Amino acid sequence: MNPTLLFLLIGCILGPYNLQMFSNNEADLELGDFGILFLLFNEGLGLSPDRIKDLKAFSNLGLFQIMSSMALFFFGTLIGGPYILQALDAFSFLNVDDELLRPILSSPVQAFCIASAGALSSSAFVLPVLKSKGWEDRAEGIAGLSILLLQDLAVAPLLVLLPVLAGSGPQTAAEFGALIVKAVFGFGGVLLLGRYLLSFIFDVVASAKSTETFVAAALLVAIGMGQTADFLGLSASTGAFAAGVLLAGNRFRPQIQADIKPFEGILLGIFFITAGAELDPAVVIKEWPTLLIGIIGFLITKTGVLFASGPALGLSMAESARVALTLAGGGEFSFVLFKLATDLKVLPDELNKLLTASVIISMSLTPVLGDIGDKVGKYIEELNPPEKINPWDGLTTEEAENLFDETDADGNGTIDLDELRTTLVQLNIPFETIADIFIAFDKNGDNEICRAEWREGIADGLLEDALRNAPEVEITQSRNKVIPFAEDAIVSKLKDSKRRVFLKTRTLQPVPSHSFTHERVFL
Repeated sequence: MNPTLLFLLIGCILGPYNLQMFSNNEADLELGDFGILFLLFNEGLGLSPDRIKDLKAFSNLGLFQIMSSMALFFFGTLIGGPYILQALDAFSFLNVDDELLRPILSSPVQAFCIASAGALSSSAFVLPVLKSKGWEDRAEGIAGLSILLLQDLAVAPLLVLLPVLAGSGPQTAAEFGALIVKAVFGFGGVLLLGRYLLSFIFDVVASAKSTETFVAAALLVAIGMGQTADFLGLSASTGAFAAGVLLAGNRFRPQIQADIKPFEGILLGIFFITAGAELDPAVVIKEWPTLLIGIIGFLITKTGVLFASGPALGLSMAESARVALTLAGGGEFSFVLFKLATDLKVLPDELNKLLTASVIISMSLTPVLGDIGDKVGKYIEELNPPEKINPWDGLTTEEAENLFDETDADGNGTIDLDELRTTLVQLNIPFETIADIFIAFDKNGDNEICRAEWREGIADGLLEDALRNAPEVEITQSRNKVIPFAEDAIVSKLKDSKRRVFLKTRTLQPVPSHSFTHERVFL
């Protein structure tokens, strides 16, 4: 069982609608709020510069998915909703709850909240499916990751916009201008100051060589930024997310991630347990026709958006089917939006319970949807077998030049690894093989392929050879080792071992560059 689903079930069982073990409502709410802060902080911390670069390959698909899904859910609710309810009235045995749903049809704020939540998918459920299916380094995995990352980036603006639309934010032009000034100059100044101040703070923390100190400092930054954002009129969740993004660009990010790793499951578990506690089995039983129809419509809409747009934005039909079905379920950030909307009195309690149940059920279906997507993709490939095309076979000089210009996305006259990856990933070539191809072309080792190197490599058939002879690598045992605090003795031992060491350093203390035989490693 997926651990996230287990946390949700535990929350449901222990929550106020079952065993009622959450007796102190105020304390439980504060605990849930802390879980939300850490979830946003953790997502921001994961947005390292290297990870954001992975957005390039399918960023258009991700943006289209978010905007199209929100538009369909929003206008479908306000415009199409009355016609859908009228059609459902003909099926009296379904017993859809009109009294609960009709207020949504005349409330743009509620429709916006539902549309925003509906556009999101669950990293906690989708990423394990991508890994188990072996799609991580294929177009499906990279497209899925790009979409999830863009959804993460969209959460913070949605958390800022919802209070404004709900009337809890500024209402007049003067009030709105004051909020902008606070956000841009106040919070912007905090971010700018924090960028430099955090490096100094963590330098001091690092000197203590204490894991506990690192964890305490990281959590203090998350909570402090949350409180600062709240003071300036923004949501505390936005501040926590910003804190994570700030630390993601800090050189201590790997150290922080390694130190908070043991606590990550507990703190995220708190979030999912409190989210699961909102699931009322009585509502599920009473409103099952409404839930069933809503979930089916929700899944069909999200699947349709990605399946229809995928082929036009870099995916094959089969790949689009796999991605669309795997990402069709709801996302954990929906709980954050529902919590904020409930606090703002936008969502009634009964509607919040119904929406929470629909998200939890659709999330839990993600592994099944992934299996269905895999089978549908294979069926499409059987109907239309993909052509095995090597676009570099027998290229003329002019074609090679045109291909260089197409691959050089930023037009600076050189091709970096990300640009080559964006082109080759369309052929389902793994990242490791793309790295080998890049090394073969980059003869001077400057991490860029110039036009001369490109011509020479094409003429020598390096690309064809790399594609044809790419070795199959089987990793039988992890050789990775995290050394929290680098010591000279460790460096000396590695140097004296006379072995070729593939090293990626993220240390608190500089490691002498002459200590190792350097190999270029792309991760």
